[in-house]
Amino acid sequence: MSEDTVLKIRLPGENPWIQGPIVDVLKSDAIEIADIVSRAAENLRVKKLQSAWAYDSHVFSSIKEHLPTDPVETDALLRATQKILSERMNKEDWYDGNYAAYRCISTRNAYATPGFAEALRNSQDS
Repeated sequence: MSEDTVLKIRLPGENPWIQGPIVDVLKSDAIEIADIVSRAAENLRVKKLQSAWAYDSHVFSSIKEHLPTDPVETDALLRATQKILSERMNKEDWYDGNYAAYRCISTRNAYATPGFAEALRNSQDS
């Protein structure tokens, strides 16, 4: 039995000038989540959805029961999943399941970054 590859994922820090912690994620877990979200997005190909956000509810509901209960582990796993999807996606095909799922996961990861939330609040105050 071979050991599973471990991905080292750096999470964002609370302060944008200080790096966050590095969390280990099993590559097989990230691949499993990537496969699930890719299939969920690919199943929507026939609907020809024109907006990236239109995929979100289908993609995230497909993995809800597969995510860890710990928010740090969930964040690390979704960032590892984003990495896997980025290696698989076909940017030439908007409806490609890997690309559609990548857009969902990467947007979620951006919103989960503390600096992004603060920048969004500041831009809305202007």
